Amino acid sequence: MTFRGAWSALTPYSQADSVFFGGSTYIALQINIGVEPDTDVASSGGNWALLAQRGAIAVLQSYHNLAGLAPLEGIPSTYLSPIASRVEASSEDGTVVATAPLACTMASLSVRADSPVSPGDSVVYTLRVGTNVSALPDPFDDLIDSPLSCTMAAGTQSCSSSVPPVPLSANALFDVSVIVNGDPTPTPHNVIVALVCQ
Repeated sequence: MTFRGAWSALTPYSQADSVFFGGSTYIALQINIGVEPDTDVASSGGNWALLAQRGAIAVLQSYHNLAGLAPLEGIPSTYLSPIASRVEASSEDGTVVATAPLACTMASLSVRADSPVSPGDSVVYTLRVGTNVSALPDPFDDLIDSPLSCTMAAGTQSCSSSVPPVPLSANALFDVSVIVNGDPTPTPHNVIVALVCQ
């Protein structure tokens, strides 16, 4: 095997050449040029094979006290910072967003509570993604719900989801929304939120 460094669309590759692309390492199975390794692996074309998959760029975990969670003007939701621990207000004001330092794919969302959700309640946790936040003249952000979401049903104290993974561009903004169905102050009161970006 000959390591050729970072993949280039202009470089011709021979069989057994290996390259670094998107954080992963690939080996050429045949002569090729201009064939992007991640889109033409052995299972879908045959020019490249994956040698080493990129690991997690970030594993984010935060602790939140939701004891004061209550609907604000009838909207039973709040927004959690994925990188800081605090008691959040129920308003959407862009103060709890995090920034993705590198492009990655949010592979999983997991939430664990200190006690089960109250009977008749459910709590939905959803990754939100956007590009803009401003404080003036009025607090604003353009974060919208992604498909990566999990529901903590009555009597349970954890939920997780890894389907579908959500791609984040470098410098994307993200947070986690919490929507409560039922009692505005259900147990659990304390939760740990974990996100893995690969």
